[in-house]
Amino acid sequence: VQFFADHLEKYNTQHKMALHIVEKRPTGMLLVDATKMKSLLIPSPLRCLEAIYEMLPVLARKEVDRLIAELQDASFKLEVVPTTTLEFVSALSFLDEIQIRIEPLEREAMVVKEIYELMEHFHVPMPDVDLVVYQ
Repeated sequence: VQFFADHLEKYNTQHKMALHIVEKRPTGMLLVDATKMKSLLIPSPLRCLEAIYEMLPVLARKEVDRLIAELQDASFKLEVVPTTTLEFVSALSFLDEIQIRIEPLEREAMVVKEIYELMEHFHVPMPDVDLVVYQ
């Protein structure tokens, strides 16, 4: 998450700085023409931002889907009432496993939350369906 935050900040700043370059500025007897430099600088951070804009929502959605699938699977296993000794032993083993897995799942959910907050902060376009699934 920090990687994306740093790079979103960096490329947004670079783009804003490139937009603020004065194209023609008289300096004494010379007229400095920065039009070509400005036209070369603007597309670079935009391409980087576009790459992140494509990658970040896909990554976030993939993580949300993975977490939802794991949680639904666990929920299904917890809802099953054991009828045999073997099923009861299996259910107890699963309870031990899921208790160990709870903290990592919470951390992973926090990472996903941070990704969505980052996308919201930097106005990264994302499909409405992804936002609904996340919420």
